[in-house]
Amino acid sequence: MIIPIQNPLSCKANQQQMPPPPSGGPSPPPPPPPYISPQSTNHYVVPATFLVPPESGGKRFIKAFAVAVLIWLLTGAFVSSCLDLFGVIRLNVMKGDIGIPEVEDGDIDNCPSWTTVSDRAHPWLPSRPFGSWSRASFSLPVDSDALYLVAHGALASGDLYVSESPEVKDVSVNVFVHHRGSIALSRATVCQLSREDGQVGVGIFTPRRWYIPSRDTLHFVVEVKLPVSRGAIRYVPSFQVDLPMFALDMGDISAFRFGDVSLRSTNSHIKVRGAIASTFNVHSTNGGVSGAFNISNSLTIVTTNSPVSVKIGALNGEPEKPTEVFIQTTNGRVNAGISLMSNSSSGTGGAFGVSTHTTNSPIEVIYDDSPVDSVLKFDAASTNSRVHTALHRAYEGTFVLATTNGGVVLDRLGDNEDPSGQGRKRSLTKRYVGRNRVFGKVEWVPPSSDRDQSGSVNVATTNDVITLTI
Repeated sequence: MIIPIQNPLSCKANQQQMPPPPSGGPSPPPPPPPYISPQSTNHYVVPATFLVPPESGGKRFIKAFAVAVLIWLLTGAFVSSCLDLFGVIRLNVMKGDIGIPEVEDGDIDNCPSWTTVSDRAHPWLPSRPFGSWSRASFSLPVDSDALYLVAHGALASGDLYVSESPEVKDVSVNVFVHHRGSIALSRATVCQLSREDGQVGVGIFTPRRWYIPSRDTLHFVVEVKLPVSRGAIRYVPSFQVDLPMFALDMGDISAFRFGDVSLRSTNSHIKVRGAIASTFNVHSTNGGVSGAFNISNSLTIVTTNSPVSVKIGALNGEPEKPTEVFIQTTNGRVNAGISLMSNSSSGTGGAFGVSTHTTNSPIEVIYDDSPVDSVLKFDAASTNSRVHTALHRAYEGTFVLATTNGGVVLDRLGDNEDPSGQGRKRSLTKRYVGRNRVFGKVEWVPPSSDRDQSGSVNVATTNDVITLTI
C-alpha cells in the first residue's frame, strides 16, 4: 500500500485555516520545526600508477639460486650441530657407547693404558698425514689351549699381521691405534681376556653407536709374533681370529702345527702365506681369500663378491674319514692348485672330497699330485662362465660334465705313465649326450687289487664351456 505524501506547504495552509479552539480550553502546542538534513558529499581518491621496469630472467635466477644456497648451508649447519650434540649426549648417557666384551669373549684380566709411540720407530706402520699412534702390549703364554683375538664396535677396523719370531719367548701381541686426539683415543679400549679351559686372548672394543664424527675415526694395526723353538715344532691346539673390518695377513708360520684355525673378517681380504692345521675355517664378505693351506681334516673357505686363489695340501690316511675341501664365493673366480697326499706307510690310498662353487665367474682347479689308489669325490659349479679342471693321472672313477649354451671338451693328459710303476694302460670310455653333456669313466687296467672304491667328478655351468683334462 502506497501512502501519498502531501506537500508540506499545503499542510501548513490547512493548519492555518483550522478554527481556533473553544475559549477557556488549553491552547494546542506549536508544531515542531522542520528538520533539514545535511547534503552528503562523497570524495573519490584516484590511485597513482607507477610503471616499474621488469627484471631480466638472469637476475631472477641468480637471486633464487643464492637464496637456495643460503637455505642449504643453514640447514646443513643446523643438522650437523644437532648430530654432534646428539652424539655427545649418546656418548654420555646411552648404553653401548663404551666398548665392552660380549659374554662369549671371556673375562677381563687387564686393560692397559695407551702409550704414545713414534711412527719413525715403527716404519712399517701406515703413513698418515694427521694424528698420532698409540700402543698397548700383551704377552700370552704359548702353551695355552687356545689363543684368540676379537674386536667389536663401529670404530674397530684395521689390519692384522701374524708372523714367527725368534726374538720372543711367549706370544707377543702389540695393538697400535691411529687417532686424532685424546677424545678419539678414549673411545678405544683394549684388554687381555681369558676363558675357561686355558684360553687366553686380546679384545679391541669401541662404541657401537651408529653415528661417529669423522674426526673420531680410528685405525688399528695388530701385530702378533709367535715364538719359534729351535729344532722343535710347536703345537697350538686352537688359534681363533674374529676381527670384522680387519684385513688379515698371516705370514709363513710353518714352524707351528695348529689343531684348528678360525679366521673371520668382513669387507676385507684374508691372506695366509703358509700354515699347517688339522682344520681351517676362513670366512669373509666382499673380500678375497688367498694363500697356502695344509690340512689333514678339513678346509672351508667362504666369501662373497671376491676371488679365491689358493694352494692346498690335503693329507689323509683314513678312507672311512675323507679329508674335505669346500670353497664358495659369488661373483668371483676360483683358482685352486691341490695336492692330495696319503700318510699311510705305503704312501697310497686315502679319501678326499673337494667342492668349489661360484657364480658369474670362472673356476680353474688343477690337481698337482694324488696318491695311487686314492678316492676323490669332486664337484664344481658356476654360472655364465667357463670351468676347467685338470685331474692327476692317478685319478680313477667316473665323470659327468654338463652345461647349457656351451660345449664340453675332454682333453687327454700328455703323461699316461702308470703312477704305480706296474706298466698298466689308461682306459677311457665316454658318451656324449648332445654337445652340452658328456659322461664316462677313466681307470688303469688291470685294476689294482687294493682298490675297492672309485672316484667321481661332476662339473656344471651355464652359457659357457667346460674343459676336463683327464
